Amino acid sequence: MVDIYPNKVRLIVIDCFCGGGGLTQGFHNAMYEGEKCVKVIIGINHDRLAILSHAANHPETVHFIEDFRTVNVMALLSIVNE
Repeated sequence: MVDIYPNKVRLIVIDCFCGGGGLTQGFHNAMYEGEKCVKVIIGINHDRLAILSHAANHPETVHFIEDFRTVNVMALLSIVNE
């Protein structure tokens, strides 16, 4: 994962209904004191095409093709803790 965010990251996000990536892009554009402040680290969707679209628009995000209600929480935690 490429770290394009300086020390000002104030919010780490898991996008549980990622599709084309509009919500992720909104978070990506968020600024605090002139610097990026949000990092979307995981995208989850049960639809493979939605994940393919999101991955094309946000390749720095780790993607899961799963229902967010049944995703392996320990796998998510291991990514969050990186």
